[in-house]
Amino acid sequence: MLLHKICANLLSVSIVGVVCYLLLPLLVGYVDYLRLLGYIFIVRSLGVIFIVLIVVVYMFVYIFSFKVTHSIIRIANVYMSERKAYRIRRELLIALYDATNGENWRNNTNWKTYKPLMTWAGVCTDQYSPKTEFSSGEIFWRWKRGVYLNERNPYPSSRLVRKLLFYFIRRGGSFDSGIVYRLSLSNNALSGQIPVELSKLTSLEELKLEGNPGLYAPSDAEFRAWLANLKEFSIDKLDQIDDSDRAVLIALYDATNGKNWRKNTNWKTAKPLSGWYGVSTNDSGQVIKLSLWDNDLSGQIPPELGQLENLTRLYLSYNDLSGQIPPELGQLENLLGLYLDNNKLSGQIPPELGQLENLTELYLYNNGLSGQIPVELSKLTSLEELKLEGNPGLYAPSDAGFRA
Repeated sequence: MLLHKICANLLSVSIVGVVCYLLLPLLVGYVDYLRLLGYIFIVRSLGVIFIVLIVVVYMFVYIFSFKVTHSIIRIANVYMSERKAYRIRRELLIALYDATNGENWRNNTNWKTYKPLMTWAGVCTDQYSPKTEFSSGEIFWRWKRGVYLNERNPYPSSRLVRKLLFYFIRRGGSFDSGIVYRLSLSNNALSGQIPVELSKLTSLEELKLEGNPGLYAPSDAEFRAWLANLKEFSIDKLDQIDDSDRAVLIALYDATNGKNWRKNTNWKTAKPLSGWYGVSTNDSGQVIKLSLWDNDLSGQIPPELGQLENLTRLYLSYNDLSGQIPPELGQLENLLGLYLDNNKLSGQIPPELGQLENLTELYLYNNGLSGQIPVELSKLTSLEELKLEGNPGLYAPSDAGFRA
């Protein structure tokens, strides 16, 4: 605006000068006109030259100011679009963190923080520092990779625009582009399904996920095609592991009024089972322990619990469970402890519990169990604790071997 005002004032002065020298013959009279004719010709020529120069200068200043303004607007648009893209990349990484039980990773340094992505554990990005000097060839290479510009903002041919752009961005100090080209999260206790959204990281070239037995890739065709185009990709199991454990837990949730449990965090969600309240899993994501004691469970114990092949401890004490103990629990070959005390269970103790050869603790006290204690329990050679008190209708068999 200031340059425009200066040029306008100069043009006004030049116009006044032209008017003055055109009226000069009328002011000095005809007597001296011939004598002044030579001077007038010179003045007139100088005036024309002056006007031409003013017009040229004005046009130059106008065009230059327009280009500078356009360049600054373009630089600002490029910077803002890159900042928006940076936020999107951050959200995609957070989706990976949430979907794969990030809180329990062995190393999750700086994940889900506002620190630069290049400081997140296992994340490699293009990064820049004001102390770093780039050659013109390297600048061009980084630009072509989309570090600052997208298809609508190609590599600028103007040296001025390039210098202003780098100065504008690097004034802020160390700059993390957020262009993620490598994710290295091997042996880091990731579990669950890799989110499909990760395929939106189009700049990713290397994805290293081996050493995470509980991790698997989604079956989505587009996602699998994206994986195939990566320069390097490694994972222990591409396909999902047997997800029958999830179905069993959902059956337990539905059968025992899960909506009204005291704590039911993450139950019936797509999060890894290890993130469900009271559920512990091994490295392969299979359930090994259920700790739901004193959690307001009500209803009957579903027989599907007998399908948890890797279960070692089942804590359902101090709830409001009723009905009979399902005989299917006798299929839990790896079970070490069964804790069903302080409920409202009724009926007889299923003899199938005598198949639990590895069982060391059996707590069934303070229920409404009745009938004869099954002789098959005498086969539990590993049993160290058996608590059956508080069941008035329960009695021991007369078998001498059992009593011994």
